[in-house]
Amino acid sequence: MSTINNALQGKKVFITGTAGFVGSRLAQRLAVEEGAVVTGVDPRSDKPAFLKEVGVNLRQVNLDDAAMYLHLMKDQDILFHLARWHNEDGGTPDDAFAINVTHTQDVIQWAAESGIQRVVHGSLAAVYGIPLQDEVVTEETPLDRNADWIFARSMAEGDHMAQVSAAVHKIGLTTLRPSMVYGPGPHGRAPRIIRWIEAGKHVIIGDGDGHVFPTYVDNLVDALLLAAVSDKAVGEAFNICDGVITWKEWFGYYGRMASVEPQHISSTQAKFKAATNKLFREGKFLTYDVLDFYRNKANYPTDKAQNILGWQPRVSLEEGMKATEVWLREEGYI
Repeated sequence: MSTINNALQGKKVFITGTAGFVGSRLAQRLAVEEGAVVTGVDPRSDKPAFLKEVGVNLRQVNLDDAAMYLHLMKDQDILFHLARWHNEDGGTPDDAFAINVTHTQDVIQWAAESGIQRVVHGSLAAVYGIPLQDEVVTEETPLDRNADWIFARSMAEGDHMAQVSAAVHKIGLTTLRPSMVYGPGPHGRAPRIIRWIEAGKHVIIGDGDGHVFPTYVDNLVDALLLAAVSDKAVGEAFNICDGVITWKEWFGYYGRMASVEPQHISSTQAKFKAATNKLFREGKFLTYDVLDFYRNKANYPTDKAQNILGWQPRVSLEEGMKATEVWLREEGYI
């Protein structure tokens, strides 16, 4: 069901990161529900088969292939820039900045050179860094471009440079900053969380009463579509999430799916592990920043998206988790 009254019917839409979790779902909905003509690029070779079935022109293109980008962007109306480097991709800090910063600048420049006037940039809530305890994180909260966490730092720098590049090239930019996107799909976080829980990893720190802000993938796609057609959204950034729950509740959903009780680690043990990792430079996941992140009780309001875009999360947490569970069972993960 269209969320934007067919405002993208017949529009030529270009998507980066199209083989990814959010990009593939956006491409599918644009082609099937909105009637758009969709061209997508991704450096990965594992193209989702369902995109070809619905008429998406998905091409495997290297990130630095300017000539191919310019060729494919010709005569396109709207760009959704969703390509990004993730922690789980491996690689180095240089890789993170090459994709999240340099590629973002390149893509916006190529879009301008191709005549595209409208860009929706898929950023993340990570750009704010680790919030202060009980902090209210709004779109006016400064980006943490000096964060210790390389993923957050590179995303913040990319978010900032997207705004700079858009201003330089006089192109209309809207930025979305979702938090903890989840749902069914091979590139989502659900299979990884199930593996953690089944392996008995300590996924809950202390009482697990810190705040997490889930965003169901289709709710995010709704926001992306609304952002692409709203004149009021040009030059603006929007927080996107469905609400707040605790980490204990979050991992509890996956534990029930797998019929395994998620494992806890006490705050004292977690601090010791973080100190050990820092002392011996082991590079393991549990760091002081991670501890702060999991214990934090910040708030992440989405009033701006609701007031300007008219966005509301259509899929509830219960519905989203149920859809995720159905997909996990169908794919044999549980």
